[in-house]
Amino acid sequence: MSIRYYKFFPFFSFFREIESGNILDNLLSRMEQYANNLESLVEERTADYLEEKRKAENLLYQLLPKSVASQLIHGKSVTAEAFDGVTIYFSDIVGFTSLSAQSTPMQVTVERISS
Repeated sequence: MSIRYYKFFPFFSFFREIESGNILDNLLSRMEQYANNLESLVEERTADYLEEKRKAENLLYQLLPKSVASQLIHGKSVTAEAFDGVTIYFSDIVGFTSLSAQSTPMQVTVERISS
């Protein structure tokens, strides 16, 4: 009866291992294994987070002027500015997809949005 249960219940195999040694030593060993595993998991997740953060910042630097992107990354508010080479307008326009499909970029920005 006891031998067959070891095969079906992993929990009982834990107790079988304890019978052969000191319970405290076994417990400390398992806690150390758990801590090491947890530490490596935290390191892995932190590395993943930092990589995604780097990608997001690089994308932001590609989309916006460097001064604006830097202010956003540092959590500062950004005041509206004019630049010689670019104007960025963020808005939610109802029907924009169908409007832009029927128009040239210049018509969308100058003629239709202005009216």
